[in-house]
Amino acid sequence: MVEDDPGLIARLVGDGPDADADRAIVFEIEAWDRNCPQFITPRHTDAEIADLIAPLTARIAELEAENAALGGQAGTG
Repeated sequence: MVEDDPGLIARLVGDGPDADADRAIVFEIEAWDRNCPQFITPRHTDAEIADLIAPLTARIAELEAENAALGGQAGTG
């Protein structure tokens, strides 16, 4: 808990109209891993995911082609 370092508190709070703080809590982080694979169990392989989304990818390609074909018809309807 930091209460006696006005410079630190001012840097943390900023200088906006609602900026006000009497104290701050400072943490010392020893280690951090945003996506630690040790605790994330993959449920599907990349190949399984590719198979699952293949119909969606095909449909997106179909719609993009249709959209491109319709793009030349703007203002005719």
